[in-house]
Amino acid sequence: MSREEDYIIDFFKVYDLKAEKIPESSEESPDFLIKLGYENILVELKTKIDSSDLIERREEAFEKGEAYARTTVIGRHNAISKRIRKASCQLKSQKNKLGADYCFVFLLANGVYQSEQLGIFETSLYGDKDIIPMGDDFDKGVKKCYYYTNSDFFNNREILDGAFILSGNFGRLCINSVSENYSNTIKSRFVETFRPGVLCPIEREGKGEAYVIDAPIDRSDENALNNYLCEKYNLNKVVPFNWPQITVTSKVKVDD
Repeated sequence: MSREEDYIIDFFKVYDLKAEKIPESSEESPDFLIKLGYENILVELKTKIDSSDLIERREEAFEKGEAYARTTVIGRHNAISKRIRKASCQLKSQKNKLGADYCFVFLLANGVYQSEQLGIFETSLYGDKDIIPMGDDFDKGVKKCYYYTNSDFFNNREILDGAFILSGNFGRLCINSVSENYSNTIKSRFVETFRPGVLCPIEREGKGEAYVIDAPIDRSDENALNNYLCEKYNLNKVVPFNWPQITVTSKVKVDD
């Protein structure tokens, strides 16, 4: 097994869960099977590392004795979407054969820019944007809006019940609230095991902490999306926004 697979097994051990490695075969297959009482859960692992081009640019700056500054707007990432789609296909191919009740993808951030990777994971899954209310509603504050743009959870709703996103110091279980299996997933023993580290858009909306677009609106029609939000949540005007993330890294020589 790979170092990442051992890491995932150890992660689930913390919650008294045994992740059994599924033997590799010529067929597409997920990585792990977990049994919890009467529940069978399939998990497919996907890892994101820093690109070679990013590492090269950073090292060039270090060689010149400079800090490397990087500004990134967190948004949906096609490469991540392809990995999620691949994971969904692997899960779907074995769900019935292995008698699985729930299917999850495990997205592991592994690199220097893990915070950036985690943001891309979550935004790709949920198609979210931050919504800024304007005018008299400004004091209502900025809230996350789920399913504002194209969402990998929506695109894979037939099979994907949720996703773990994990780095070295952060972990969260993201629930697919548009999954065809949502009503069973959200009350399962497996999901309850990870509370309070569970993110569910419907639960956040119910607490007044987030917005959710749950209507068949063309995600490229920003005016229609904004009008829907204003009507649903009694707002006058809104501005969707993706916050930039600025990261500065430097190389420091430490004397022995």
